[in-house]
Amino acid sequence: MRMKPSSFFLLLICLYVQSLRAQENHSLEKEILQLAKAQGILEHQLGFVVTPIDTQKPVVRINEKKLFSPASTSKLITSWAALEKWGSAHVFQTEIKQLNKSLCIEGGGDPSLVHEKVFTIAEQVSKIINDPVETLFVDDHILPMQRSYATGFERDDQRAFTAPISGLSMNYNAMTIRVQGTEIGKPPEVRLTPDLPLFKIENKAITGQKNKNLRVEVSQKKDTWVIQVSGTVTTRHNRNYYRAMTNPPLYTGHAFATYYQMFTGKKIPEIIHSPCHPDAKTIYTHRSRPLGEMIIFMNKYSTNVIAEMLFAQLGDTYGTVEGSDYINNLFKATLPFEPNMLIENGSGLSRHSQVTPDWFVQFIHMTYKDFLFQPEIFASMGISGIDGTLKRRTKHPKLIKNIRGKTGSLTGVTTLSGIMETPYWGKCLFALFFEHPSIPTWKIVDLEKQIFATLMSRATLKKTSE
Repeated sequence: MRMKPSSFFLLLICLYVQSLRAQENHSLEKEILQLAKAQGILEHQLGFVVTPIDTQKPVVRINEKKLFSPASTSKLITSWAALEKWGSAHVFQTEIKQLNKSLCIEGGGDPSLVHEKVFTIAEQVSKIINDPVETLFVDDHILPMQRSYATGFERDDQRAFTAPISGLSMNYNAMTIRVQGTEIGKPPEVRLTPDLPLFKIENKAITGQKNKNLRVEVSQKKDTWVIQVSGTVTTRHNRNYYRAMTNPPLYTGHAFATYYQMFTGKKIPEIIHSPCHPDAKTIYTHRSRPLGEMIIFMNKYSTNVIAEMLFAQLGDTYGTVEGSDYINNLFKATLPFEPNMLIENGSGLSRHSQVTPDWFVQFIHMTYKDFLFQPEIFASMGISGIDGTLKRRTKHPKLIKNIRGKTGSLTGVTTLSGIMETPYWGKCLFALFFEHPSIPTWKIVDLEKQIFATLMSRATLKKTSE
């Protein structure tokens, strides 16, 4: 059967348009690679996929099948798995139990418990009981204290981003130490949040002409945490330092005991890290904020402890390894992993997690299409130039408000994935991964902005020329 001349002509036009688009895409990819090369990034160190939502045909494909570390963009995967398992309205419960003259705080794996909520718990419990409390037990048996997810980052054990996780946690298992310069020759002012009696400050720092050798460290000595500040700060120095707490259950227990004494005037003499007695009865239950709200906070500010606590509770048996197995099995039924892919932990604090840009864009597209998951996950992404971790990272005239994304960063690894609005292609999903062992992160962040600004400029020119 012969093809009609008109049909043949239309076919030629379609082939010609496809050829032009392929050439345009190739030119764009070449331009991006040239920008990367100017910053010292070789082609194999960059993975980038940009796919319009409407067509699902990539307009940029660079090393789309190569494995890269996703860093903290892994938190989007943890968010999806948690929502799939529990739903956005799920809450975690922390129970206060009583037996004779003892109380017990039984952790329920709440990643969002903060000292202000512990204050409220203490206030409510003080209204329920009248007898003196001789012993307070703190129980994290649901998820025993661990820090295995941060393997390979031991040198950062003081830093809040590697804090341990526990079934009973508070303030993301970190404390805030504010150091403010005073007068030349005098010690700087040191303020703590929360300010609890179990903390002891050893301030050996001095206010001087320059910041020099400032150290802010926390060490646990029995039931006391010693905050050591040394070095020199200027009179203008005024900064917060966030430090990990090595024993989250005791940290929570001491906060409760401090606030309980404020309300009752009665001190709790002994605080013990131990499971609740099986005969203890629940007298008060605290319910966490809903999971959907936790996810927004977790991703906007890339909070590792929330991600790891959610991840560790996904499996039937709790733990980071079990969470990894759960994730890997879950994707078999939804979006199978490509060869050698792995999600080792929930926060992205891993050198072993590996994904491809192509798979990650497919994952974002899967969440975009799902009515139950899309609102929370996309609302949790930072908005370029406006909030979260994208407030400054993508602050560029052409990018402000046009990108919603989740950032990721490890030493030598920088990632960014999400959704962007373009003048020509419309809404596009993207995954951008860098490996840069010898190039400082600030240069990569600058390159990121150049790449996205190029996409926006190129799209604007195409729209105008139509």
